[in-house]
Amino acid sequence: MNQILCLRTFLCYQEKKSTRLKIFCRDVRNLITMLIRLRTFLLPTLFSMVSLGSNAQWTSHLDSIAQSFEQVPRAFARFVSINSFVSEKNVQILGVQAGYDFDDKVIVGLGYHWLQTKISQDLNVPKEGLVDAFVRMRYIAPVVSYTFAHRKDWYVTVPLKFGFGISKLTYRHRDGERQSVQQGNFAFWEPGLSLEYRFWEYFGLEGGLGTRLMLRNNKAIEQQFTSMVFALKFKIRFGELYQAYK
Repeated sequence: MNQILCLRTFLCYQEKKSTRLKIFCRDVRNLITMLIRLRTFLLPTLFSMVSLGSNAQWTSHLDSIAQSFEQVPRAFARFVSINSFVSEKNVQILGVQAGYDFDDKVIVGLGYHWLQTKISQDLNVPKEGLVDAFVRMRYIAPVVSYTFAHRKDWYVTVPLKFGFGISKLTYRHRDGERQSVQQGNFAFWEPGLSLEYRFWEYFGLEGGLGTRLMLRNNKAIEQQFTSMVFALKFKIRFGELYQAYK
């Protein structure tokens, strides 16, 4: 680990010598930083895979998933608050998710999310010079999860979430008009592990721990989005509410 940290320090020093070398060193340093973090971030994924057990248990889980799709699904909706890091800064992502719950085993849904925290970076604008620009990010994420263990009102779930969306920089001209630049697409995979507590029959509170792994990034934005993720979700079981009060 000491050798890796020394390498990062050396690369930071070398950045000052050449613009081309600066870009190369920045990419290598980001890669090293990501590898250091992944040592910790991948633990939730590994734990969730180990939790599913042996080959025989895998077969049992697959049978359980198949049987759940034979049941009548119940609709649900939930508000999502996700805390993670972007370039070592703590940020909050908000979102809404909706879908169907199959026999309290499998959830299939879709979510819409947006970056709530303001992240600024310097941007050199022709004729205006250096201005403060803010990162904007919105994405759609199909959500699939499997509940492999539960006891009374507690449910342990393996969510498998991937998403794709648009990120960009926005700034204001001297006349106050907002301008968007450097827009691009991104995609990510977010494995993890969640624990849900259900109360009053129709509501649930879920906490999750996972890792956001960027599969494609907007290279025009100098931010590191690969990060550990902490999620808090408030869930309403609309299907059961409808059946109870119709």
